[in-house]
Amino acid sequence: MLKKLSLLGVLSIAMSSALSNTVSTMTESFQASGALSVGPNGNVYVADYGEQTTLPNGINVYKINHVGEVSTFATGIRGASGNKFDKSGALYQSSYVDNKVYKINQAGEATVFAEGKNLNGPVGIEFDSKGTMYVANCNNNSIAKKTGDSVTVFVSSPKFACPAGLAIDENDNLYVTQYANGDIYKIDAKGNMTLLATAPKGKTKVNGGNGHITYGNGRLYFVSGATHQVFSLSLNGELEVIAGTGKQGRANGDKASAEFSLPNGIDISANGKILYINDSEIVGNDSQVAPNVVRKVLLE
Repeated sequence: MLKKLSLLGVLSIAMSSALSNTVSTMTESFQASGALSVGPNGNVYVADYGEQTTLPNGINVYKINHVGEVSTFATGIRGASGNKFDKSGALYQSSYVDNKVYKINQAGEATVFAEGKNLNGPVGIEFDSKGTMYVANCNNNSIAKKTGDSVTVFVSSPKFACPAGLAIDENDNLYVTQYANGDIYKIDAKGNMTLLATAPKGKTKVNGGNGHITYGNGRLYFVSGATHQVFSLSLNGELEVIAGTGKQGRANGDKASAEFSLPNGIDISANGKILYINDSEIVGNDSQVAPNVVRKVLLE
């Protein structure tokens, strides 16, 4: 069932159910505007896309330990955007600038894993149950698929508007967020594409626009750069705000008072109790996406 809700309607849905959720900042300021993934050891890994949406000059992937200390994990990946761990513990990092996906071992050494004409502005990365990699291509509105040494187009559609975030459920259904509007699409294992939900539009992003998406607790979680909020989304398309007032800002606190600024990366802890999110310290400038901090949202 498809749910399209106004911003006011979405805000009212979860006000009573999520008041116990608390938001805190776990790092000092640093430049890491790309995606975020939780590693098998519980550390958080954040990509540095760059200073501005039109200036993807970042090259680093950072590691944040349990006490919020930031260190460089890997470097040399230009316009580092989406990332994802595989079952072996290797991190895969897309390069928006070079149209490549790198594999980074646990020592932080990066090698090219995927490249070619079917990678065009790669952002989000996901793996299905068989280990097949899927990559969201922002620049040509497609989802690529890597099988063996071959990178092919899995789905391409004019309905896409810079597909960016990818998540997958137990049945190998992909879920895709759009950077340039609020639509979230479901794509089944055969490539059939349906609109699952549409997140609210924002004051400055009048077409809407979301960051990345993750799956856990039988639900999807994603961030909206248009409304500066964190959403939960059921597999039936029911939206719920779980953090963020909708006002762009830096405030920590519970769901009723917390504020975000252009949140982009999101992932869930292994126990399903914490969402990790990176957002911008800049308020009032939608193109200046760095410097950044990593935030925690407690789900219990």
